[in-house]
Amino acid sequence: MRSGNIDVQKGSQMSETNREFIAYILDDDVDSRGLLVSRLRSHGLSVAAFSCAADFIENHDRSRLACLILESKLPDMMGLELQEFLNSQQIWLPLIFFTASGDISSAVSAIQNGAEDFIRKVQGTSAVVAAVERVIRGYRSGKGSGKPRHPYAPVGYRPPIRQ
Repeated sequence: MRSGNIDVQKGSQMSETNREFIAYILDDDVDSRGLLVSRLRSHGLSVAAFSCAADFIENHDRSRLACLILESKLPDMMGLELQEFLNSQQIWLPLIFFTASGDISSAVSAIQNGAEDFIRKVQGTSAVVAAVERVIRGYRSGKGSGKPRHPYAPVGYRPPIRQ
């Protein structure tokens, strides 16, 4: 199904957890976004893609198990700003930064504020798929990563401690 900036479609051969799980992709680069959509769908995941933070904020479904794969530089907001906004709104969603422009300071800040991973685009989509699989395993086990996220997150998820 396609609606404006959103592209949602389920992949094939999905497990029960995968059926209720959605991977959100937030990247203004059409090629990068399309590559991630194709790669995650080939692993049987439902995917919704956005090109700007405002569209994601307005359209994501808080009732679904999910993660957000995002670029650190977006047209309307920096990825770290979006992370701060989501944390302030108590939207506990596993974040996986997948960026062309990340530096050590940004990576440290993202992880300290609860990101699951910070991956440079030069590492390729395999690293993103592995990170998403870790998130799904966390949901399946009920243990999660110990990081905050989803409003219906399994026992063990908690908000980040800000210093």
